Amino acid sequence: MTDQMFLVILFAVFAVCAFSLSMIGANIYSHTASVMNEDYEERIDISYVTEKIRQWDEKDSIEIGSFHGRTALIHTEKINGKKYNTYLYQEKGALRELMVREGLDTTTMQGEKIVAAKDFSVVETKQLYHIKIQESDGKIYQNCVYRHSRN
Repeated sequence: MTDQMFLVILFAVFAVCAFSLSMIGANIYSHTASVMNEDYEERIDISYVTEKIRQWDEKDSIEIGSFHGRTALIHTEKINGKKYNTYLYQEKGALRELMVREGLDTTTMQGEKIVAAKDFSVVETKQLYHIKIQESDGKIYQNCVYRHSRN
């Protein structure tokens, strides 16, 4: 009888320990996934603009200008002999991108929403682009990108 009681108690202790370890592991996994998701969301907007500047880095192809009264990063390229402009700008709580043939009428809301953003600015100083994006929660992220080609 004592042996059976000992086995039941031992099994109960084992079951409680196994359950506790499973719960601790699930909690750690949940926390890690949450932190990774936050980091991704925090950096995706600034990384997107940085990569666009690197991707567009050709002579006379990038300028900082205005698009319907908003600061915009403008990329100009020729496709089949026609000029196209790609605009990166902030409108209605989002960083947006719009590619359009030069000379066509556009509206700001035609742009594809990339990520949520409260504000967007970019300034060029001697081939160095200073990018600043404010997210909807108020956090500000900045980055500098060196442009290798010259105008």
